[in-house]
Amino acid sequence: MRSRKIVSTTERRIRKVPKVIAILNQKGGVGKTTLAVHIATALARKKRSVLLLDANPQGSALDWAAARHGEKLFPVIGLPKSSIHKELPAVAANFDVVLIDGPPRVYDVARSAIMASDLVLVPVQPSPYDV
Repeated sequence: MRSRKIVSTTERRIRKVPKVIAILNQKGGVGKTTLAVHIATALARKKRSVLLLDANPQGSALDWAAARHGEKLFPVIGLPKSSIHKELPAVAANFDVVLIDGPPRVYDVARSAIMASDLVLVPVQPSPYDV
């Protein structure tokens, strides 16, 4: 597996390299899309240019974007492919932050999202016995 080169904040601004955050979990229903949309909204409201990449074949983030009324705060694109890490630099060049809403299982798309990311968030939803 190829690792990403670490890029400093100053170099990131000069070269316009976005910060990439993936939200992944092998289970569905743990809030990946909800977190991705809310984090993207919060960043956009702080005047950051944000791209939300829907890597889930179900397209939940794309459905959210299509159903949303009001001002469009950020673009949402679908890319549920195992080549996210290869295609992302060209797609995300003009953004400060890219959020990847991952698929609800571990397979090549999730692996590609991990390879493309600077940070991976893994939301969990505890059961009553866990609390």
